[in-house]
Amino acid sequence: MQSIAWFQRALAPPVFEDEQKTRMARLINRLSLYFIGPVFIVAIANTLVGSNPMASIPIWAGLLAALVAAVVLVHYGYVRTAGLLCPTVGWLLLNLTVIFAGGEISPVFGGYLMTILATALIFGPRVGIGYALLCLFTVIGIIVANSYRLFPPPLVVFSPASKLTVYALWVAETAVLITGGMYLLRTALEKVEWTARSLRLSEAKFREVVESSPGHVFYIDREGYILDAPANQPQRRQTATVFEGLHPSDQPLFQNEITSCFSESTVRQFVTQGIDKAFTYQVWLSPVKGSGGSVDYLVCNMYVHSSAA
Repeated sequence: MQSIAWFQRALAPPVFEDEQKTRMARLINRLSLYFIGPVFIVAIANTLVGSNPMASIPIWAGLLAALVAAVVLVHYGYVRTAGLLCPTVGWLLLNLTVIFAGGEISPVFGGYLMTILATALIFGPRVGIGYALLCLFTVIGIIVANSYRLFPPPLVVFSPASKLTVYALWVAETAVLITGGMYLLRTALEKVEWTARSLRLSEAKFREVVESSPGHVFYIDREGYILDAPANQPQRRQTATVFEGLHPSDQPLFQNEITSCFSESTVRQFVTQGIDKAFTYQVWLSPVKGSGGSVDYLVCNMYVHSSAA
């Protein structure tokens, strides 16, 4: 039982402080482990039924070594290096195999699609598109070179049975990649939906708290203009700026506090006088950030106090 537990821990993907690094490590670890088994089986089958098995052994050995090395690198924290290893080694081995196995008629020609899908799944669509363009230019170069007979005679000859095993490998691994991509897409969509639902609930609770506040509450911009007011304070919707009703000498102070709240993104608290100095306002300014992380507007909460008190 201890040996089984140790084996499970050895194969489990590591967890890092960076969430993105952990996600990539988990993906590379799973894909590498998924591919090691089918590649090993196809390598054995190809060696047994191939026309020239000794010539294909270095190719399969190199691919298996790259997959095992990716798992080891991930567990030592070299996640990005592991992610670059498999597509790079796969691209080099595919090129060598195609060149020495008959050009575009080689059964390994379909491996370019699998490496493109794996790269896009690990590094995202932008890197996947760049890798796809690299493979496209490589394929065009191979076809042109083969048309001018620039390649040597085939050293790796695939029998019908060995071709079947290679095609089965491509189909199986491509199916795994497509399934994994669909799962990640569905997970991302569910996360976006959950985030949007949480934001709607938070906004509803926020408005409920604001509208039930006993003070004067409204939303203002950088210039002090009132953007909106709670439903229980309709008179504030008719007011142009937050400075109306304040003593002129205190209006610059209020504007400075608004500017500081926007720039520092911190809650500001201060006292200002009414227009006739018969009362004062206890003011709280709270920043509200948008999706980009910057402050969109402020919540201004003003409590009235009699100066005589």
